[in-house]
Amino acid sequence: MSFLRETPYHSPLEEPLRKLQEGETRSLFNAEMALDMTAEGSVARALSKLPPEDREQVKGFLGERWDLFNLYTIYRARFFFQMGPEETMGRLLPHRHKLSAETLRVLCRTPNEKAFSQTVSPTPYGHVFNLRVINDDMGIERNLKRHLLIKATGFLRRQPPSFQSAFFYLYVRELEVEDIITAIEDVRYDYDRRNAAMYLSRPLIARGDSMWQ
Repeated sequence: MSFLRETPYHSPLEEPLRKLQEGETRSLFNAEMALDMTAEGSVARALSKLPPEDREQVKGFLGERWDLFNLYTIYRARFFFQMGPEETMGRLLPHRHKLSAETLRVLCRTPNEKAFSQTVSPTPYGHVFNLRVINDDMGIERNLKRHLLIKATGFLRRQPPSFQSAFFYLYVRELEVEDIITAIEDVRYDYDRRNAAMYLSRPLIARGDSMWQ
């Protein structure tokens, strides 16, 4: 931890890494969440400093990203790591957009994946966590990224050159880089090429679209 002492990550990582080193936990989930909350908190603070006209254009998109982050965090905390409702709530970002605090509390108490999907269904993100992919972690992650890709490219097509268009351009490129990393991992682990391509955020092959599109 000493090499992180002069960085913003030392304090949030100190406790999760101590527990990992001392064998209290064997998962990196808490450390991952600590990093994510630190990074997303920095993004939220930077957003508040933008001029109003620039902030207005990107805050809705970032709000949806934070909503999806919280939903995916609940899904993983409850069904991968068997965390209780209160502990799961403690892992969520304080930022919300289209999800109420009550909806998040209900989701943190859902007993299984099917109930989770049914609870999310009436929200604007029901298609991401639909019943056909709810037990497929890679499918959920693909749907999540594709939802944001569609949003970002839609904004990009409508925007003249501006701060906002630069933001969405870079976000689309970030998702493309993540797809390249996914493709490299698919080759490394010798996945079936057609099935692997189905998990990219940008469809490459016939019938490569998400089930909800």
